[in-house]
Amino acid sequence: MNEKSISHILGHIAYFTLYVFLIVFTIIYYRPDIITSLMYAGWGVLITGGIMLVSASKSRKKALLENGKETLIKTGLYGIIRHPEFLGHILVIIGLVLISQHIINTLIGLGLISLLCVEMSEEEEINMKKFGEAYKEYMQQVPKINIFASRKKGKETG
Repeated sequence: MNEKSISHILGHIAYFTLYVFLIVFTIIYYRPDIITSLMYAGWGVLITGGIMLVSASKSRKKALLENGKETLIKTGLYGIIRHPEFLGHILVIIGLVLISQHIINTLIGLGLISLLCVEMSEEEEINMKKFGEAYKEYMQQVPKINIFASRKKGKETG
C-alpha cells in the first residue's frame, strides 16, 4: 500500500467517524425550544440531500448493471452536476447542523464538508485518468456541484 492510499483510507475513516458523531450529537443536542424556522429548514435540507443521495446512487447502479462496468454518467442528476452524491452529503450535513443548532455540530459539519471537498478533488483526478477527454468535455459542460450554474448554462444553450 502506498502513502496516498493509506491517507485516502484514513480520510474515509475520519469522515465516517465524524458523520456518526454529527448524527449522535444532533440527537443529543436536539431541543424543541431552538429557532424553529431554522430547524424546519434543516429538515427540508436534510430530506432534499437524502433524496439526492438515493437518486444519484440508483443512477450509478443502473449504469453499472446496464454496461457491466463503470461508465461516465451524463444523465439524470449527473447531467445537472458532476457530483450529486457529494452535494447530497453536503446537504444532509447542513440539515443536521440546522436541526441541532449547536456549535459542536457546526464545527463537525465544517470538518466534514472540508473532507468532502478534498475527496471531490481526488475524484476529479481519478475520473480524468479513467475517462480521459470525455471527462474533460463533461467538466466543461456540467458544473461540479453548483445547481444554479447548471440551470443558467442550460437556459443559455437551449
